[in-house]
Amino acid sequence: YGEVSIASVNARIYGSSVERITGVIAYVYCFGAYAMQIKAVGIVIEHTLGYKSTLATCLSFAIITAYTAFGGVKSVIRTD
Repeated sequence: YGEVSIASVNARIYGSSVERITGVIAYVYCFGAYAMQIKAVGIVIEHTLGYKSTLATCLSFAIITAYTAFGGVKSVIRTD
């Protein structure tokens, strides 16, 4: 459809009233996916390196956030 986000596609198909609802649902979905990534990497760090759960989760948050900020977004933009 030539749109950038799923909210824009739904707005084009169903009208502009659906765009906000779709945006909120997409945001909650992405936030949940991010939280699951942090938890999964935290569990791997906890079992591999032997750190406590809280420290491993904080460390995984820092790793994933740094990757996204410095390299992940740039690679997605280049791919697009």
